[in-house]
Formats: sequence, C-alpha cells, structure tokens
Amino acid sequence: MSTEGGSTKCPPFCLYCKVIKPNRTHHCRRCNRCIIRMDHHCPIIGHCIHMHNHKFFLLFLFWSTILCGYVICITMPALYQRTTIVIWSFSGMISALMPRYVQQAPPSIDGLVATCLVASGVLNALICGISLSIFLGQLTYSLLRNETTLESVSFQFCGTITNDRHTIGNISYDLGSTWHNFCSIFGYNPLLWFLPVHTTYGNGYFKETNLKMFHKKKINR
Repeated sequence: MSTEGGSTKCPPFCLYCKVIKPNRTHHCRRCNRCIIRMDHHCPIIGHCIHMHNHKFFLLFLFWSTILCGYVICITMPALYQRTTIVIWSFSGMISALMPRYVQQAPPSIDGLVATCLVASGVLNALICGISLSIFLGQLTYSLLRNETTLESVSFQFCGTITNDRHTIGNISYDLGSTWHNFCSIFGYNPLLWFLPVHTTYGNGYFKETNLKMFHKKKINR
C-alpha cells in the first residue's frame, strides 16, 4: 500500500496472472505472462523485449545495420560494373567504346540475371539498413531518457506513465543524465558495450525514480 494526496493506493495488480507486479511491469497477452520493464513485443524474434534482453536487442539492431552498410559498400562496385556492361551490351556500343570489357562481358541474358540479383541484394540491404537504423535511433533515444516504448507512448498520449490499467502518476525513471540512463542497461564498462555480455544492473523489482526529472520533462513536453 502507498499513500498519495491523502488517499491510499494499492500496488499494481495483474488481472490476468492474479499477482502483484512491480512498477514498469506489463502483462503481454502474446507471451501470457508479466514482463519486467517491458519495452515491446517483437514478432520477429517471438519474444518480448525487456530488462534482461534489451541490450542484446539493441546490439542486434546495431550490428545488423552495420552489416547492411557493409553489404552495400562491397556490392556497389560490382553492381556499377555489371550495370555498365549490360547497358552498353544492349546498346551495341561496347565493342567500339569499351574494347577491354568485350572478353569480360557475359552473354546478355546471363549478365542481365546476375545484374538483377546483385541489384536486388543492394536494394534489400538498403531498405533493411534504413529501417533498422530508424528503429535503432528511436530505441536509443528512449534508452537515453530511461523510457521504454510503452512508457513513451503512454506519456505522450496520456500525460502520465501507466502500468497497464494503473496510473503510476508523477514518477520518472530518468536518472538525471543520459550517461546514467545508458549505463543502466549497458553497464559502466565501455569494453563490454558492443559485446553480447549481460551488463544490466538490478533485478527489475526495485527501480530508482526521479520526481524532479518527471516535472521537468512534463514542462518541456
């Protein structure tokens, strides 16, 4: 029980699991259980992103974005060369203007198929890279504010942080600086930031709150 404004408030209670749950805990209907510091349910991996795998999910997005950029860099020269050969082959001018490529130029159909395959790979890497980088940027921005996706949406539309059906109210989990917010998930050792090593502090049952940061954030929004 807690008292606020002269009234007694009950702790958050899950109507589905029939248990008292800590703050920042939400019930996921797809996983059919309560998730500590739930960020969102990811249909790609089939699990919720929560306190204990948040770092690994961000690293997955980060290294996937780097991989897409690497694929684009190493395939663009080949795509440019193949596209040039195919275009000049079909225009009938390759023999006159590009004699050194005559022996390298494959048959028209085979060259066109290979060029299409390389182009599709570059296009897929470009689309995935842009999408992943945007998603990574959004999650990183929320992490630097020590907010989950659910909390950010709740605060944006409701003006208060909610825990499923329970309004938590004037509570902010912003620790006062982006450094401390970031290190709450990635730890304070920079050598371990980019490695799949668990460095998250705490167990999720007890979280630091900051009333001053809540009011400051509310005014800024």
